[in-house]
Amino acid sequence: GTILEGGIGEVDYQLYEKYDFGINYRDTQLEDYLAGNPWGPGKHTATVYIGSHAWEYEVIVEEFPIAQVEVESVRVYAPYEDTYWEGETRKTYPCYDVYPCQVKVTLTDGTILEGDRWEVNDQLYEKYGFEINGRDTQLEDYLAGNPWGPDRHKAIINVGVYEWEYEVIVEEFPIAQVEVESVRVDEQPYESYYWDEETESEKTYPRYDVYPRQIKVTLTDGTILEGEGGEVYNQLYEKYGFGIGWGDTQLEDYLAGNPWGPGKHKATVYAGIHAWEYEVIVHYLPGDINGDGKVNIFDVIRLLKHVTGENVEIYANPDVNGEGKVNIFDVIRLLKYVTGEKVEVH
Repeated sequence: GTILEGGIGEVDYQLYEKYDFGINYRDTQLEDYLAGNPWGPGKHTATVYIGSHAWEYEVIVEEFPIAQVEVESVRVYAPYEDTYWEGETRKTYPCYDVYPCQVKVTLTDGTILEGDRWEVNDQLYEKYGFEINGRDTQLEDYLAGNPWGPDRHKAIINVGVYEWEYEVIVEEFPIAQVEVESVRVDEQPYESYYWDEETESEKTYPRYDVYPRQIKVTLTDGTILEGEGGEVYNQLYEKYGFGIGWGDTQLEDYLAGNPWGPGKHKATVYAGIHAWEYEVIVHYLPGDINGDGKVNIFDVIRLLKHVTGENVEIYANPDVNGEGKVNIFDVIRLLKYVTGEKVEVH
C-alpha cells in the first residue's frame, strides 16, 4: 500500500535504494520516423517499464508556439581564452562571447516576449518547459585555420530543431595600451582560501591585496581613460561590453614553495586574451632601503645616493621621517636610527 510519488528521478532513486532496480521508459519515435511517420502535433503513447512489466502513458505533442525570434546584431571587441580537447590534451583558442543580450520572441498567438535573454528564457521555460540556446562555429573555424577576427560573422539561436541566424560584428580591439602604477603593499598578508584536490579540503595561504589602484587606458582612437581601477572598468564596459580584469601568481607560487614576501613581483591586468604586466612592491622593514632584509649603514648610503640624484633602486619607504617629502633630513633620521638613537622610522 506504500505510495512513491514525485519526479521520475526521485521515485527511481527510492526504488533503487529499496529494491535495487529502477524505472525505465521508452517510446517508438525512432521506429515511427524510419517508417515515414515522424511524431508531430497530436496524441502519442510511450511506456514506463521495470523488467518485463510495462505501463503506457500519454504524450501530447503541441504545436510549436514560437513564430519568430529576432536578435539585434551583436558587436564584440575582446576575445577570451576558451578550451577544447584534442584527444586527451586540453588546448585553448580565442573565443568571443557572442550570445545575444536582447531578444524578441513572437509567439504564434501574437504574444511578444522581449528583453534580456535570461528574462525571456525564464518566461519561456515557465510556460512551455524549454528555453532558447545559442551556438556558433568559432571552434570549427579555428580548427580549420580560420579563427574569427574583425569582420561580420553568423551565429545561431535555437530551440530544438528550430533555428534563427543573427549577425555578429567583431570589431578591432579598441585598446592600444594599458599603464598601471606600481602597487606598493604596506599591509601584512591576509588569509585566503584554496581547494586542495589531494585532501579534498579547503586550505589557507597568505595573500597580499595587489589590486591596481590607478589605471591609464589609451584607446586606439586616442581617448584616454584614467582613474581608479573600478571606474575605468565601468567606462570600458559601458562603451564596449567588456572590462579589465587582473590576476597574479600568488597561489601558484605558494604551492610551488615560493610564497610572496618583501620584494618586487609581477601582476597582470587583462582584457580577454590581451594582458599587461604591472609591478607589485611588497612592504619591507621600515628603513630597509636596499631591500636586503635588515636596516644598517648600507641603507643610509643607498638613501643618500637617492636623495642626491643617483639612479638607485629603492625598496622601503624613503620618507623615513614621515614628513611627506624625501630629502637630507630623511638620511639624517635613518643614520640616527642605525647608530642606536631612539628615533622613529616610517
